[in-house]
Amino acid sequence: MFGNGVTISVEPEINYHLEKLIRESAIVEETNYHQCPYNAYHKISEGKLPVHLPKCQKLYKSDNKKICPYNITHIIDEHELEAHLLTCETRPIYDRYMRSQKLNQNNDVPKFEPLTSKTSWDDEPPVLTYNPQQYCLANPVCRSLKGASRLRRLAFRKFERKRIAAIKARISSEI
Repeated sequence: MFGNGVTISVEPEINYHLEKLIRESAIVEETNYHQCPYNAYHKISEGKLPVHLPKCQKLYKSDNKKICPYNITHIIDEHELEAHLLTCETRPIYDRYMRSQKLNQNNDVPKFEPLTSKTSWDDEPPVLTYNPQQYCLANPVCRSLKGASRLRRLAFRKFERKRIAAIKARISSEI
């Protein structure tokens, strides 16, 4: 593997020497590497373990491997699972979380009561729907035309100038 958990060669001996060189170099920072439970030649950094394990699980389908209920990154042989469950370092964290969930759990489920209203929306007078194009034509709103040819844009701008001038004249005459 090369620094970021990528395998360079299929040959384990070459990988071993490359990993040794990388670990000894001053350029690569120290990281906690874990051995993949499915393939002993895979060394994965702690942060990439949750991403790596499902991929390897698909490749190396094994009936005797079980996942720890307290931490999904713990893959254990079936015969060692009971011993692991007693000594798993993640179990106290999991237990604490479950206790807090039980304390926060509200056992009183509110009853659903539909709201009753004396007004009927069907009895209200009909209202015209809003048409933004119609509103823009009747009010001094700056519009633009995109995606049209140059000649059409020029004609549109000329029409807009006349439209806005007419609206301003109407507004000033009303005042």
